[in-house]
This record gives sequence, C-alpha cells and structure tokens, in this order.
Amino acid sequence: MSWPRVRGVRLLGDAAHLSTPFVGEGVNCGMHDSLVLAAKIKEYGLEGEGLERAVGDYEKDMLARGRDLIERSSASETLMFAEDAPASSLEVILGKVGKEKGMDAYREER
Repeated sequence: MSWPRVRGVRLLGDAAHLSTPFVGEGVNCGMHDSLVLAAKIKEYGLEGEGLERAVGDYEKDMLARGRDLIERSSASETLMFAEDAPASSLEVILGKVGKEKGMDAYREER
C-alpha cells in the first residue's frame, strides 16, 4: 500500500487507508492521523523542507497502521459474510476461536 507523493496533497483517515467498516475504527484512525501529522509539523516546522520531512514521517507511521487496519477489517468482513454467518461471528465472540489469530485460525479450526 503506497502511492507517489504529490507536493501539497496529503491523505488522511479513510482516504489514506480505505477499508471496510467492519472494525469500527475509521474515525479513530482519521483523528490519530491528524494528531500524528500535526505533531510532526510541530517538530519539523513549515519552513524549508520541514513540511516534507513531517509528511514523510507521518506517512511511514500511517502506512503501517493503515495496513493493520485494512487486514483486520477485511478479516472481519470475511467473517461477517461467511457462508455460516452469523454462527462464525458468534464463535469468535464466545472465544471458541482466537480473535488474535484472525480468520486463518477460524478457517483452520472449522
């Protein structure tokens, strides 16, 4: 997940890590992105290459978090729309399969 940088244009929140709504973290990620970017701008400033450095650091952080969000969201979507849903979701909720292992654990244990 990456894209070429365009000077003066930045992606935040859902625009940066588009995913399904199945983990309910979209607005939280957008707020976190804003805080991280603001902190980096404060650290490096706006003068010279400061803004570009701030954005570069922000994007490294955001891409790692975004990848995790997208993977978890996709796994939840698969679970919710599984052939045996809602039984598959109920098994995760009741702890019959480990949530920390994700969909692979669900598939293996079925």
